[in-house]
Order: sequence, then structure tokens, then C-alpha cells
Amino acid sequence: MIKKNYQFQENPKYNNLIDTLIRVSVNTLQEMYIPEKYDFFVKKKLLNNKIHFEESSIRYTLINLIGLYKAESNGIEINIDLEKILLFHINRADKLQGIGELGLLLWATSLISPNKLNNILTKINFNNILTKYEDASKKLTMELSWFLTGILMASTFSEVFKGAIGNLPEKVYTILRNNYGSSGIFGHQSTDTISGKLRGNLASFADQVYPIYVMSLYSKLKNNHEASLIAEECATKLCELQGENGEWYWHYNSKTGKVISKFPIYSVHQDAMAPMAFFAVQRATGKNYEKFIYKGLDWILNQDLLDENIYMNNENIICRAIQPSKTHRKLRSTFSHLGFSSNDDYNNLSILKESWSYHFGWILFAFAGKINKPKVNKIEKQPINNFRIFSFN
Repeated sequence: MIKKNYQFQENPKYNNLIDTLIRVSVNTLQEMYIPEKYDFFVKKKLLNNKIHFEESSIRYTLINLIGLYKAESNGIEINIDLEKILLFHINRADKLQGIGELGLLLWATSLISPNKLNNILTKINFNNILTKYEDASKKLTMELSWFLTGILMASTFSEVFKGAIGNLPEKVYTILRNNYGSSGIFGHQSTDTISGKLRGNLASFADQVYPIYVMSLYSKLKNNHEASLIAEECATKLCELQGENGEWYWHYNSKTGKVISKFPIYSVHQDAMAPMAFFAVQRATGKNYEKFIYKGLDWILNQDLLDENIYMNNENIICRAIQPSKTHRKLRSTFSHLGFSSNDDYNNLSILKESWSYHFGWILFAFAGKINKPKVNKIEKQPINNFRIFSFN
């Protein structure tokens, strides 16, 4: 069994940063919650020195529940009723718009209230699930990774659920395996569809992070050596491509294994998604990726590309990205979608002064419980489950 508390080595520089990230994340998510809708705002923007909140999202709400539960289970006080929000969305499971959202719902339910998994079974027909939703039909890597994570966790916490879905995890694993390129990079989607032939080999950083995570999970649950090899190979490839200053780049070509576009550089990749994935593969394979996690965090700590700081602690904003000017973005986007590398440089850059709520959810999922002395209030509430093998998150 994997130990529950996987902590960094004593390092005040990173521990202080992570402590701040956790505190800001909890505060901001509580600020961005919409009680009457049981949802979270998508964006928090700074416009003309005023804070504005925009939109809401089931997808981001579920990610935030996953992160907030991880924080709460590690003794951080959360002033939101997570189970109440979860039950609201379980009751509307048949209204979900994609297999990715369903995966996130199963993931959140498995952690927060596994006894409610059977409620989802009564609302969703898993027999035709791989053709029901558009994201499933297109065989999108990120969304199928969320779904595989969800059904793996649900199968672990519910024997009824495990029996009901049969060999579905193996089917989804095979699809993701086929989306994996020979260069160590996952494609965005299957290339056996019309849209896939045009876009399939173009892949984002997100198309790497989530399959790394679920391949690591799958390798442990299914004792599948191939899955651990894929997770390690992809993670190692990303580390080879990491920027000199610790940047995790945005677009890759799954055929060549090369970076197509460096920008935008998203802060969520630096301080949340990359650590989440590398912690998982580190636990699954025994290979140590901490120096690459640290390097990614150094990009934040040593941010000197612009005069402004990407972290605006006074407003509880972690700016979303560093990006080129609008004209340069359009040119880069055109090059990327044609499969060509763009001539990226550090000219004409600006900071996108908005925070997206899921960023804070993944920060909590990646780092809650990881630092040695978190400055948080202990609570008496006991978690419903102990994360079992999922504690390598």
C-alpha cells in the first residue's frame, strides 16, 4: 500500500510557495462558489482595477470538488458543503454533455460519497457510453483520461459499479493506448475519424498530463506494466522538452515528439497539472521527477520576463497565462493547427489577468498534504475514505 502522506523534502523555498498556493486556492474557491447554482464561476478577472466573475461550469465545479475534498481530508477547513454540491450534480447526471464530465463526476463521487455511485448507475447507460457523447466518439484523449480515472476509482469503491461496467476500463485503456504516439507524446484524439485526421496529431500539454495520471493509476490497479511504461516514457519526454526556465510548453506533435508552439505558457501547468501528473508516475514507477517539478515552480518564483508578477496575492488572483499579442497568437494558432512549428520568442508578451477556478482545484489536488507543516486550521471531520492507492495524487 502506498503511504498516504507523500511530502517534499525539507525546502523552505518551495514549502512557503505551496503553502501560499493552498491558502489562496481555498480562499478563492470559496469566493467563486455560487450557492444558488451549486456551481463555481469559471473566471475571475481584473478589469479596470475591479474584480469581475464570469460564467459557470459543471466541468470546473467537479474538478474543484475533487481538489477541495483532497484539501479537507488533509485537515484544511473548507466552508462549503461538498457533499451537497455533489448530490445536486449526481441527480442531474443524465444531463451531462460529455464522457469527460461523467468521468469527473465519478471521480468526485468516489472520493466524497462513494455510497452514491449506484445512483449514477440508475441514470447512465454504460453499455453504449463510448458512442453516446461527442467527445467519446471523437476519442478525445483528455476527456477519455478523465473517464478512465472515474471508472477506475468507482470500480475500486463499489463492487456493484465494477460488476455493472464489465470490461469497460480495458476498452477505454485500449483507445488511449492507440492515441499514444511512437514519439512519447499522446495525440489530441484518435486519427481514425475525419476530424482526427486533421487534428489528431496536434496535442496540448493537457493531452499529456491526464493520460500520464490515469496510466499511472491503471498500472497500479490492473498490475499493467505497459501502462507504467507509457506513463514513464511520456513524462520523461515532457521533461526533455521542458523549457530552460522551467516552462511547460503548450502544443506538441505526437508523430515527431517536438514542440509545435511554446505559448501561451499557462500557470496551471506550472503549479498544478504537471506536479499532479509527475507525483502519480513517480509513485507508479519509482522514478524521481521532483527536480522537474521544482524547475516548473522556479519559473513562477523567478518570473522576470515581464515587469508584472503573475501572482497577485492581494486580489487572490493567479494570472492565467503569459501570452503573445493578439496578432501573434493568431499566427501561432494557424501554424499549430497546420502542424508546423511557430517561431516562438519572448517578444510582445503580456499577462492574461484572469484566474480560472479549476486551476485552484488542481492546485489543491496536487499539493494538499504534500508539505511538512501546512499553515491551515485542523478540523475534526473525518474523510469518508482514506484514498487508499489514490494517495499518490
